[in-house]
Amino acid sequence: ELIKAVKPLERKKLGLDETKIVLTMAARFNFSKDHETVVKALSFLPEKYKLIFVGDGQTKAEIEKLSNSLNIKNRIIFTGTRNDVPAIFKMSDIVIHFSHFEGFGLSSVEAMACGVPLIASDIPGLREVVEGGALLSPKGDAEKLAESIKSLDDPVLQKLWIKRGLEISRKYDIRKSAENYLRLYQNLLNEKKEKK
Repeated sequence: ELIKAVKPLERKKLGLDETKIVLTMAARFNFSKDHETVVKALSFLPEKYKLIFVGDGQTKAEIEKLSNSLNIKNRIIFTGTRNDVPAIFKMSDIVIHFSHFEGFGLSSVEAMACGVPLIASDIPGLREVVEGGALLSPKGDAEKLAESIKSLDDPVLQKLWIKRGLEISRKYDIRKSAENYLRLYQNLLNEKKEKK
């Protein structure tokens, strides 16, 4: 519900124009996240694709070095840590959540709730969270990720993934979560009473 009220960030605030296709990944830079595959995928895509990385961490310098070596550093924006991630997601054409391993994947839920097509790595944790609401792409495969990104040039497919993502994200609404917790606690209390 809160995400609905968020307005998209103006692209010019990040030095982007409307002709570009904007890909965004919001994740801390550490060994569990797969920024490397996302950078390599960008190298297989035409110039019209730009990439935004939101976050900071110990592997950031390594990823910057990789983008330099692939001659695509000018197509990547490293924003650092931000508190307006939903606004950046809403400005984006595609959100990517690529990890080597994942517990829950909150940014995947946020992306789907923002009404943006999501591509996630096909790994346990993310697979269960997105449940058919996002395109899954094989872990560590940059060429396949680039193909998944290109497939979303099709407006019909875009709309389909947006619709599916919105449906899945509703399961994680804070009110539903609160209701589920209350139900769980009530069931536990009832069980305890029955045992007495």
